[in-house]
Amino acid sequence: MNNIVTISDKDYLAKALTLYESLKETQKSDFCLYLVCLDDVALELARSINEPTIQAIPIQEMEEDNFELRALRYAPPSPEAVSNGESQGKDPRYIQFCWALASYSCWYLLNRRKLDHVFYADSDLYFYKDMAGIWDEIDQKSVGIVRHRIDYLYTSGEYNVGLVFFKNDYYGKRCNDWWRKVLMNPQNPWTAGYGQCGDQKYLELFPAIFGSENVCIIDENIGHLAPWSATFHEYKDEKIIWENREQDLYFFHFAHFVPNIEKNSYKTSYNNEWIWGEPEKVHDRMKHLYDEYFEATKQTTKKYLGGLNDN
Repeated sequence: MNNIVTISDKDYLAKALTLYESLKETQKSDFCLYLVCLDDVALELARSINEPTIQAIPIQEMEEDNFELRALRYAPPSPEAVSNGESQGKDPRYIQFCWALASYSCWYLLNRRKLDHVFYADSDLYFYKDMAGIWDEIDQKSVGIVRHRIDYLYTSGEYNVGLVFFKNDYYGKRCNDWWRKVLMNPQNPWTAGYGQCGDQKYLELFPAIFGSENVCIIDENIGHLAPWSATFHEYKDEKIIWENREQDLYFFHFAHFVPNIEKNSYKTSYNNEWIWGEPEKVHDRMKHLYDEYFEATKQTTKKYLGGLNDN
C-alpha cells in the first residue's frame, strides 16, 4: 500500500483531484491518497467520492489533536510570509500556517494513524508511472527528497518540496519531527539560513543532520520535470535526459498552472515568473505534456466539480 498525502482548499481541488486521477491511472499496487482539506467545500467533495483510494482529513482534526498547530494560525508571521502575503493579497499568518502543513500532515499520519510510511506530494503533481521505481530508488533509506534540477539558487535551495518521503522508523520519524518543529516556529535557530523559501530550503539540512546514508536523493533513475527545470533537460522520444542519463518521466510538477476552462486555454505561470522562459516553448515534448495536463484537468473538473472551475 502506497500512502500519499496532499493538501487542498476549494481553489486547489481541481489540481488535487487531477493528481488523484493520475494515481488511479498509473499505480499497479494499492494506494491511498490522504487529502487534508482546508475548508468545508474540499472536505464535502472529497468525502463524496467514497472510494478506498482517497480519504479526507479535515484540518480541524489535526488542529484539535495539537493546540500548537491551531495556535500557529495566530502566530507572528515571518518576514517572508509577510512579503508573500502582500504579493498574493492573502493573510501572511495563513501562508505561514500552510507552510507548516506538509511536514505536519506527514507527522500526523506517521504518529497518529501509525502508517508505516508516507509520501508528501504537492497537489499540482501529475504521475505518469507506477511508484514501484521510486521505491526501488529509496531502497532501505528512511527519507527521500528530490532535486530542483537547476543551477543552484540560494533563495530556493537544492531540493524541491513537491515530493518528500518518510519511513516510520527511527531516522524517518526524527527527520520529519525536526522539519515539523522548525516550521511550527518561524523564529527557529535555522531560519536565517534556511527559512527564506517557506518549508523548502530546510530540506538541505536533512542529509547534513540525519546522515546522507539515511536520506535518498530520488534522482538517479527517476525522471521528473517542473517548469523551472524544463531548460535543464534534453528530450528524446518519450525519455528525458538529465546529467547525460536517459530517464523515464515519473511525474511532472505543474506549479503555477492556471487553467481557464471556459475559454479553453491555460497559462503556465502566474505572471511570467519563470526566469528561464516559458516552459511550454522549450520543446515540443513540453508543450505536449502541458496540453495533456490541461485535458486531464478539464476531465477532472467535469467528473468531480460539475462544470467550470478556473483555479
